Amino acid sequence: MKKKLRNPKIAALIMVVALVASLFIGLNVGFYSMKSDINRTYQARIQEPLDARIEAANGLVGLAETNGVQEAVVQRLREDVEALKEADSPSEQYDANSLLTGSFNGVAEQLGDGSSVSTFREDFEEAQSRLELWQTSYNQQVDDYNAAMDTFPTPLLRWAIFSGSVEKFR
Repeated sequence: MKKKLRNPKIAALIMVVALVASLFIGLNVGFYSMKSDINRTYQARIQEPLDARIEAANGLVGLAETNGVQEAVVQRLREDVEALKEADSPSEQYDANSLLTGSFNGVAEQLGDGSSVSTFREDFEEAQSRLELWQTSYNQQVDDYNAAMDTFPTPLLRWAIFSGSVEKFR
């Protein structure tokens, strides 16, 4: 065994294998770490306000059901809440959130300016403000990550990296 390791060809082969393995492991660990940071940011800065908007919309649905709002308008709000809950990607959530705004405002207008409506509206709008505040920083993180995925040597080794690109919230 010692004689085989003294052979320069075998030693060079071992070095190349070790170098390729370390590059492979390093790239995967680095991209996994970056993607985990992005996912944590998404949960804390995007998903939480979306959940708050869903909660406010559901509260408004309950209020509308007991105050004679047109069923078609309430049904549209229910559908938009469900669409946001079921959206699988950031872009789908963004689109569903935009639709939810319209249907929420339609129900709120029919209910008028009571204190309960005002509370739900304030919660709904405050959550949207938080979304708008954090959307830019989240999307910048995504841009940085996706740019790193396009930086040498990553494009050549994309087959060996277990992380794919990340979608923006827009």
